[in-house]
Amino acid sequence: MSASREPSRQPGFPTERFGSGVVSRRALLRGAGAAAGLIGLGGLLAACGSGSSPGNSGGSGGASTSTGSSNSTSTSSGGTPIVGGTFTYALNQEPESLDPEVTTYAVTNKININVFDPLIWQAPDLSYVPGLAEKWEVSPDSTKFTFNLRTDVTFHDGTKLDATAVKFSWDRIMDPNTKSKTALNQMGPFKQATVVDPATVSAEFSTPYAPFLDAVSQSYCSPVSPTAVQKYADQFTYHLVGTGPYMFKEWVKGDHITLTKYADYKWAPSIFHHQGAGYLDEIVFKIVIENATRTGVLQSGQVDGIDSVPPKDVASFKADPSKYQILLAEAPGIPTLLAINTQKFPTNDIAVRKALQYGTDKSAVIKVLDFGLYTAAYGPLTSVTLGYDSSLQSMYPYDQKKATQTLEAAGWTKGSDGYYAKNGQQLVVDYYASNTDQLPPLLQAQWKAVGINTNIKAMDYNAAIPLITKGDANLGSIGWIQADPDVCRILLYSKNISTGYGWTFFTNSTLDDDISKAASSVDATVRKPLYASIQQLTMQNALVLPLTNLFAIYGLQSHVKNFRVDTRGWYPWLYDVYLQK
Repeated sequence: MSASREPSRQPGFPTERFGSGVVSRRALLRGAGAAAGLIGLGGLLAACGSGSSPGNSGGSGGASTSTGSSNSTSTSSGGTPIVGGTFTYALNQEPESLDPEVTTYAVTNKININVFDPLIWQAPDLSYVPGLAEKWEVSPDSTKFTFNLRTDVTFHDGTKLDATAVKFSWDRIMDPNTKSKTALNQMGPFKQATVVDPATVSAEFSTPYAPFLDAVSQSYCSPVSPTAVQKYADQFTYHLVGTGPYMFKEWVKGDHITLTKYADYKWAPSIFHHQGAGYLDEIVFKIVIENATRTGVLQSGQVDGIDSVPPKDVASFKADPSKYQILLAEAPGIPTLLAINTQKFPTNDIAVRKALQYGTDKSAVIKVLDFGLYTAAYGPLTSVTLGYDSSLQSMYPYDQKKATQTLEAAGWTKGSDGYYAKNGQQLVVDYYASNTDQLPPLLQAQWKAVGINTNIKAMDYNAAIPLITKGDANLGSIGWIQADPDVCRILLYSKNISTGYGWTFFTNSTLDDDISKAASSVDATVRKPLYASIQQLTMQNALVLPLTNLFAIYGLQSHVKNFRVDTRGWYPWLYDVYLQK
């Protein structure tokens, strides 16, 4: 799912079997299409991913809120928690489905994380702690995962959670009739589930799949009530039944989704601050798509919190810390970047790809479009992703002279029009972008200064995706929220060329081997060197043009206490929240 940019300047994405995610530039929450974690020119869909540590020791926190004065990922506690009340929260996108095994939108997980408890939870230190599963084992080759379940858990409808229910849920995801999207992506090369005994279930994979631990730490692959699914079939989206601290009440399309407290809840993981039922009586998710309207409902007090605060409005909220809290959370995954087609002229020339790197002023992008709130990205992974290689930060400094020297050394000559050409062909790059994206004109001006002409092809982002996928573009915008660094496979694994998001069209056996090896182990010490190699190869060949890291911005009334977001920075944890009015 993605981290936050102003939805008015961003696209959305669809997903493939192995690569779903966030795509885009500046609207990470508004999505269209199907994606798991994908951030595109218009929106944000659901994120798939995996963590890195097989451990089950945990932490005590998650991202929480701050006062108006500093960036933080959690709100402070106000003393003794107050039980009761309704927390009203404005989302900037409406799910296409609330069924966790069908949806492709990241926004759905913001709701469902309260309804469907996962088997395990990811702690702030990126380790995993017990959830519905008390413990788990991973085979040495990462092809089999065995989970030992709690025996005291019941679904909201009274159905007992057991191994059969977990197997039912996984099998439903894999059933083509379910038309699963994000969850299907997260199941990876799943082969079969086996009920070992009533409290033990195993998942087997055809190839090593370390990212599965991350998958089962999210709501998309969490157990659903077999009783409810069999009763409601394809209408389950309107009758959700899970094991989480809140129960589904209603979905009034275009207006709101309401959850109510599950009074019998008593299996919260160690990362939360209390046990038993949630403090709130109800949670109401209002659908408020327009940025200005969403800002307005927070200012007027109609809601307690909002998603995706437009960067331009952050300063005004921070200026009044007695009334508002701002939370800025960075997300792991693929940053907002441009995938560069290495097979299409003129970006088939590495000199052109490198000149684009040197000719891009990221600080200006951040200042003009992001109001100085975000940070520059330097490779195919964001700076908070496991295995991030910080040495990349010095590889391509902004240097217009270096950009032109690189082109001229490769035989490009500048014409009277100020643009470079070679063998009678002008240096023109086709940049496919959303028609709501404000970034392309800014980059076009920057690249003109170094003699590169840009042909901006603006359209609905869903229309752009298949064109970029088949190779029509030199440059395509993408981003992807995912906790596991295996997310880089989406862009860089050669098997995704022409079928997924292999938009660099680059084939390299070392790169493919490193990606495969890294996914075969849950040991971070094994994976980190491999991901360092992947990032180095990517940037040495200038396969992508990284722009900014992914962030989510939350706005809250000062009376909201214990609001936190998960380790992905994108999903609020509301179980501990209470209102101190």
